[in-house]
Amino acid sequence: MTNTEKWNLIVSKYEENLGAVENVIESIWTSIFTEIFGYSKLLGEIESQRFVSVAHTNVKIDLIVKSGGKDFFIFELKRHNTPFSEKDEKQLFDYIKLLDDVKIGVLICNKIYIYVDYIKLEIPFSLNNCDGIKFVEFFSKNSFSEESIRKWVISKKEFEQNVKSISQKITPELIRGLLREHFIQQYSLEEVEKAITVTKIKDEIDIEPKQAFAKPNILKINTSEQKRSQRIKRAGLRNICSKFGFIVPDGFQYANKLKDDKYRVDIFFERSNESFCLILSNEEIKVIYIFEIAPNAIPTGNLLINTHNTRYKLVFDDVESGFRENRSGVKIDKYLIKTIKY
Repeated sequence: MTNTEKWNLIVSKYEENLGAVENVIESIWTSIFTEIFGYSKLLGEIESQRFVSVAHTNVKIDLIVKSGGKDFFIFELKRHNTPFSEKDEKQLFDYIKLLDDVKIGVLICNKIYIYVDYIKLEIPFSLNNCDGIKFVEFFSKNSFSEESIRKWVISKKEFEQNVKSISQKITPELIRGLLREHFIQQYSLEEVEKAITVTKIKDEIDIEPKQAFAKPNILKINTSEQKRSQRIKRAGLRNICSKFGFIVPDGFQYANKLKDDKYRVDIFFERSNESFCLILSNEEIKVIYIFEIAPNAIPTGNLLINTHNTRYKLVFDDVESGFRENRSGVKIDKYLIKTIKY
């Protein structure tokens, strides 16, 4: 298997065991590190539930992966539907401090969190995720290198910080100045200033670096809407959309983003052969995404089916993946027709 195929298999096992208890999760990840990453349980390269003494008590470390008698890295395992918490992070840090040789820790919950020198890298469980593929490459037995992992995590963190720094420096005045410099060679200053005034550059810029693809207008809902804390219901969704000129059609499909950063929606078999309206709501960042999905846009061969054998179960990743459907691998961002921010 390629590293991409290995990562996608890990994602599949993650999805199949979302609600599994922690001893089942431990068994799954033990299998992953033997069959995918190449470590040997028989040779003692994977150790589970090691007791370590702290003061007058013993603590148990979920998984320790090692080779040649040396501890490589440790795993703290939580249920796959458990969101990140600082308590779990601190627990992992405490375990790292107890083991002299270990510099790398991994927290598994609804995402993978890799820590090197207490610098964190977050990896969502999504198909074909580039960081997930790198995770397989760097943590496999035959290619494991602590220094390579350290450089990878640090470079990812630096990239994230640089993007944030740049976004904070992008101001309306900077944009106006750059426009003047660009056009002043061809037009008079008066013409440039008039064009900038007509364009009505906003005095407040809402920059969302996670939205890697720029799509149609991001609209803001009024302050009274911002204060509401209830989950958007279907009727309320229609009202919000209508305020901004979009009439939600009958038979639309709708899903809220869940704690595992996924959108889950069931569609009747016959709908997959038709065009349909799909609406995804991310209440955490107050955004509604509206799609017009083309007929047969999502291949159904690998999709899960509900217990009544009447609907396909679709699972979409968030915006940074292009709204990839997990089973088919299809990205639906090209079908996005409107984005509403409230």
